[in-house]
Amino acid sequence: MSDSIIKARLQPELKTQATKVLKGLGLTPSAAIRIFLRQVIADKAIPFKYKAPEAEPKPMTRVTPKKAAKTAKTEKPAKPKKKG
Repeated sequence: MSDSIIKARLQPELKTQATKVLKGLGLTPSAAIRIFLRQVIADKAIPFKYKAPEAEPKPMTRVTPKKAAKTAKTEKPAKPKKKG
């Protein structure tokens, strides 16, 4: 079976520090990535707690009456709540 190549862009310091830690564990970065990907498959999830970084808030934009009217026409009306 031939190998497949994954390229990743990293900050040089991140690569250096991670490589040093992995070397101390007897692993290469490639071996660590293989372990990670096998665990992703086994767990069908990222194998550690992960919280996505919060997106930076978008700057507020001025809504013109024309744009507001256009948005109102394209939005779906809210469904009424059922009582019961």
